[in-house]
Amino acid sequence: MSQLTTKQQIQALLTGDIDLALLVPPVGDEELNTHPFYEEKFIVCLPKSHPLASSTGPIAMEDVSNEPLIISPREAGEGYFEAVRSLYIKSNTVMNIAQYSTEQQTMVSLVAAEFGISFVPESTSHIQHHNVVYKEIDITHYKKTVLTWHKHTQTPLVHGVVELLKTFKV
Repeated sequence: MSQLTTKQQIQALLTGDIDLALLVPPVGDEELNTHPFYEEKFIVCLPKSHPLASSTGPIAMEDVSNEPLIISPREAGEGYFEAVRSLYIKSNTVMNIAQYSTEQQTMVSLVAAEFGISFVPESTSHIQHHNVVYKEIDITHYKKTVLTWHKHTQTPLVHGVVELLKTFKV
């Protein structure tokens, strides 16, 4: 098993280096099939020292719109970048990108070091760090994940995993 960016996963699927991938759409290649796998809400990751860290209730996008943002670069995965960008579009605010990182753990560490804030999928809150807090935001937006495979891959493993996942409600 490898941890790859969306772009790297797509390339590895096309070359046959991997059989299955979990990635954030859009996939953008007709050679690849996708099936919805999971979706989760975005939340904000704040330094524990941030003035809003002790607030109750959802954080208003307007209250963090000028904050330095730590985000995954568009080149690593357009879907993730655009999902975060849409939070700003929905709230009529502008991103203030301060730092790029492709790994969720690194994003959390950068927030802990007070380099900025980050909008992350809810599951990232399992990455515990004593210098960060995770808060809901006032805009509901989801990060979608899809199971992806090459349309010509016919191995029993790929077929079995795909068929099994199709029986679950996403």
